[in-house]
Amino acid sequence: MKKALKIGLIVLLVIIIIGFGAITWFSNNIFNEMADKRVEKNSSLIKTYADEIDRIETESSDRLKISSWRFKKEDPEGIVIVLHGMDGQDASTLLDFGKFFSDNNYETFCLDMRAHGKSEGNQIGFGYTEVKDVKALLDWIVSQPKYENKEIILYGISMGGATAINTAAERSEIDKVISVSAFQSTEKTFLDYMRRDGVPEFVVQSFKPSIRLLISLKYDRRPIKNAPISKIRQVNNPILLIHGDQDQQILIEQAYNLKEAAGQNAELWVVEDKKHMVVTDILNPDNEWYREKILEFIN
Repeated sequence: MKKALKIGLIVLLVIIIIGFGAITWFSNNIFNEMADKRVEKNSSLIKTYADEIDRIETESSDRLKISSWRFKKEDPEGIVIVLHGMDGQDASTLLDFGKFFSDNNYETFCLDMRAHGKSEGNQIGFGYTEVKDVKALLDWIVSQPKYENKEIILYGISMGGATAINTAAERSEIDKVISVSAFQSTEKTFLDYMRRDGVPEFVVQSFKPSIRLLISLKYDRRPIKNAPISKIRQVNNPILLIHGDQDQQILIEQAYNLKEAAGQNAELWVVEDKKHMVVTDILNPDNEWYREKILEFIN
């Protein structure tokens, strides 16, 4: 009887190990497909604003050259750093956002995070490693006498919104954060996609350990400690969270969770009938309501 029990336990252990290995292998393939690539859009907006922008190049702590498009002002009210998301965005696609802030007298940097646009790198970091890119630009900004005592604002969309939160938790120079359609964690977003595809919850939960292990190995980061849902608790300055209630990429639930974690430090603006990004064309005359809200917050 004891021998049979021992054999049964060994068989169960082997099944668990094989199952964990299979899940980890499957998850790793998906992560690699999403992360191991470059995004270079070279939007026509570069030509549109050629007379208003120049390019600033910095170096991250892991020796990647990081590029930013800058809208230069003589005596700016402050500084805005615009951070793009994944899947079809780089800094050049958000130059209209830079133009908006520039027209309101903010010297604006549209930053190409690693593996995007004019910046180096071949791996997207889901907001974990992109913090290094923002820090490199911040180091350059604070070294320039022109920017002394200027307010610094981060405006990020999707992964850029998550990166903005993570950066503000680590850099005291950040005065305000506007985070649009950010995720609370890579893990939660990954599992939400599975739920959306009808995967049973017990299967979804079985993927958690593998995802956390892969993030730890791939990015040398503790996935829970370094997720926006944890980092946002460390941000001491005002945060505006913006989320469309019809967002199918990052579910609105994640925005509510971020707001709860931030407490009174954050304002959550849920925009009805809007999807991911909320607003894609910020300069459209029909989007005056959005521009007014942004200016109200930063002013």
